[in-house]
Amino acid sequence: MTPPLQALVAGATGLVGQALVKQLSNDSRYRRVHCLVRREGALNELAAGNTNVIQHCTDFKHLDRLPVWDKPVHVYICLGTTLKTAGSASAFRAIDHDLVIAVAREAVTQQAISVVWISSVGANAGSRNLYLRTKGEVEDQLARLSGQTPIRHVNPSLLLGAREDSRPAEAIGQLVAPLIAPLCVGPLAKWRPVRGEDVAGQMIALQEFRA
Repeated sequence: MTPPLQALVAGATGLVGQALVKQLSNDSRYRRVHCLVRREGALNELAAGNTNVIQHCTDFKHLDRLPVWDKPVHVYICLGTTLKTAGSASAFRAIDHDLVIAVAREAVTQQAISVVWISSVGANAGSRNLYLRTKGEVEDQLARLSGQTPIRHVNPSLLLGAREDSRPAEAIGQLVAPLIAPLCVGPLAKWRPVRGEDVAGQMIALQEFRA
């Protein structure tokens, strides 16, 4: 392998992002875990006692100027919101589409080893559903962008775990998840609810660890 590596996590304050930071900070293959956050000190509690977790407050407008591109680096993109939280379809796309592509594009420019981001089960650029259509469009665009820097994605179904923000639909889903999970077998397995910690583990497993 090529230790020691550095990790860059965009969207580190979300359900999967926080789980990912915890796992990366305890992974001996990484010497630094750089976290892009919008609010100063957003991860103070999580970073307490972890000297290898570094927070960078950014508006994502000047990614090339961030001091996080020391090589070698793995990039993890956990950016995402909901239409209700964003307030409009355009504001939602600005995060789930534009920012994801911007971070991935900069990672390619900076010659990151590899990139892994969170899409969704059912992602389809032709979907009438805004969320699934947006994820599908990003999948298609990043597939074309990927070159010497591989870009891979995970496609989780309903995410299980405690969130800081209120998402009523997900809260209801988590209540019925124990009833749904046993039915998700065979072709339906991809729809099985999954814990945020497990998605984080899948993302790490998809990164390139070169010999």
